Amino acid sequence: MKTSRAHESRRLWTLSGQQRALRKYCRRINAWYIAAALATIIVASGSNAAQGQLLAFPGAEGAGQYATGGRGGDVYYVTNLNDSGPGSLRYGVQTANGPRTIEFQTDGTIHLLSDLDINKSNLTIAGQTAPGGGITIADYQTEVVNSHDDVIQYMRFRVGDTNTQHPGNTYEPDSLGIHGSTNVMIDHVTASWSVDEALSVTDSSTNVSVQYSFITQALKNAGHPEGAHSYGSLINGGDITYSHDLYADNDSRNPRAQGNSTVGTGLTLDFVNNVIQNPGGRFGYSGTGDTLKMNYVGNYGIDGPSTSSGNSLFQPDSATTQIYFQGNYRDSNKNGVLDGTPATGTSLVSGTYTASSTPFNDNGNMPLVNASDAREAYIQVLSHAGASYSQDSVDRQIVRNVINQTGAIIDSQTQVGGWPALTAGIPTKDSSNDGIPDWWAQANGLNPAQYDANRIASNGYTYLENYLQSLSPHAYAPAQTHITALTTGFGRGADAIVTENGGTTAVSGGSGLGPSLDAIWSGTSGSSNQVIALKFDLSQIASGSITDATLGLTLASALAGTHQFKIFGLEQDAPGWNWSENTIQFNNAPGLTFDGKSGTLGLNATSTNITSILNLGTLTVGATAAGQTISFNNANLAVFLNLAAHFAGTPEADLITIYIEQTNSSSLASFYSKEGNAQFAPTLTITSADATAAVRIPEPASAMLAVLGALGLLLLQRRRR
Repeated sequence: MKTSRAHESRRLWTLSGQQRALRKYCRRINAWYIAAALATIIVASGSNAAQGQLLAFPGAEGAGQYATGGRGGDVYYVTNLNDSGPGSLRYGVQTANGPRTIEFQTDGTIHLLSDLDINKSNLTIAGQTAPGGGITIADYQTEVVNSHDDVIQYMRFRVGDTNTQHPGNTYEPDSLGIHGSTNVMIDHVTASWSVDEALSVTDSSTNVSVQYSFITQALKNAGHPEGAHSYGSLINGGDITYSHDLYADNDSRNPRAQGNSTVGTGLTLDFVNNVIQNPGGRFGYSGTGDTLKMNYVGNYGIDGPSTSSGNSLFQPDSATTQIYFQGNYRDSNKNGVLDGTPATGTSLVSGTYTASSTPFNDNGNMPLVNASDAREAYIQVLSHAGASYSQDSVDRQIVRNVINQTGAIIDSQTQVGGWPALTAGIPTKDSSNDGIPDWWAQANGLNPAQYDANRIASNGYTYLENYLQSLSPHAYAPAQTHITALTTGFGRGADAIVTENGGTTAVSGGSGLGPSLDAIWSGTSGSSNQVIALKFDLSQIASGSITDATLGLTLASALAGTHQFKIFGLEQDAPGWNWSENTIQFNNAPGLTFDGKSGTLGLNATSTNITSILNLGTLTVGATAAGQTISFNNANLAVFLNLAAHFAGTPEADLITIYIEQTNSSSLASFYSKEGNAQFAPTLTITSADATAAVRIPEPASAMLAVLGALGLLLLQRRRR
């Protein structure tokens, strides 16, 4: 079943109807179970229209959303980090004879000795199965080449300059490339430290989706034979989707869309809900004579320290380039605060092109992403994109840089510390070697000793597929949400003020037991500097499921004049993160700088000696009566709360700290604390996914559906052979 968009405007929806249907399996909608099981048989007929009934996985969107991957095939475990030989990733690809799902029983960095060609069709490479810190591919490029129906998830591809810094060298690797391939789904990967492009789709590839991925830190002067590069993506071919991706710290090609007599003129590019931060010379562009169709929808461009002035989000250069623009945002003021506005005029586009009033969908043959607005896309990308199942320190720093609007274009991975050590995990037991660990089989009513990889659940997917996707239940924008209000008085929550007083002989003070929370900064020559500290317990919220959040503060006394507050988030693993309101002082509050001078502000998110503070935004308030509530709502607040998901299983889990600092007025701002009035305590109002949305895979299908589904898989395997 093909999808299309209304012509009057791009529909800014969160999820497609197909995704909503898939979500409903958790609520046991039997009619859909039947349709999904029957769809397995219909897929075997080879009809493209029929394939729309079963996505690659719940959350798959765009041109490659029907890639079948290893569905119905065997299971191979990667057990070592060797370049080749039994147990290696390369061996798992090379020895595939039909559909295969590749899982991992090891973690770490695979240092390749030559390019890794994924040239076998019907593969799923499931990086989320690594038991600890995940998998990184280094030193040589990885290419999906001349194949079809491949799915790659939660992998890192970081080439680096190891093999390019030699006189006369002509090696110019991408980090990850898709070439001459069809029906490919790239989901939640990180591609960085490339010498050419970080993540490209070229050479007549079609029906390809690149979604929820990091395309970052392409190297600039790293030995490319043509000189300086640092490019994000080169895209040519047929129907291609890039959605919910982060481009950060690439000098150019963010992206470069291409269509000419050499590469073909059939490109339809759906470029949707991406975040592009700190490009250098260019955001994205197409060239002279390029013939292509492009949707540029719901993207968020953010200038950074490296961004040249006068840059447009996209720069076409030919009337044969047709573009549909809608709903894009631009933050170009470089003030370190996320405060973008709708992109118009040359802020959006400059150059020659033909504007379209309707989106392109290749005459109904290309499923288009159902876009959200750019602000919501920013939250989803920063919260979930990249190899985020086990986010490494490099990707975490990238997120920090985007929030704080810092970052840099680099020449070598050595400038950012090189490949980080990855935590080694303990593989879980799989008695039947079906790719489904015993603990998950038991939790879902299966017999761990029975081979259930290809057994079909009542949602139409195999149990192996359901296991893989259960590992990341909140990796995509949720279909259903609810609102929860949390106060500093809930659970382990706390509130306090910390103070530097005394001019040049400032002393430290603090109190978490007073009736109010006060913020004052009396200027560079003043004698008082107060910062409000708030701690919230997020244990009621499903990790990573937040789509929006608002901080509310109720005034204990009236405000006169205009007051400006900076709102900061303290990363949970910062030194001293778990402060106590009974003992907190300015000089021991985590993330604050006690310098003995109350005339200086206590923290600054761009300070080089503070690495654990995130700049969530600025709140400006005019004259306001006592008892009124002022509210702070910025996309970075929701992102910050979602980042707590990366601390699951640690003492820091579910606890977050917010600092509030007044920066422009010596007039006191006083808010109720939880001790002063529990009803008016500081509050976080959170919109998040229903925590019960994905707790258990449905029971096996009825006998008839199971038979029909098994027959469908059998026919599908025969067709592939």
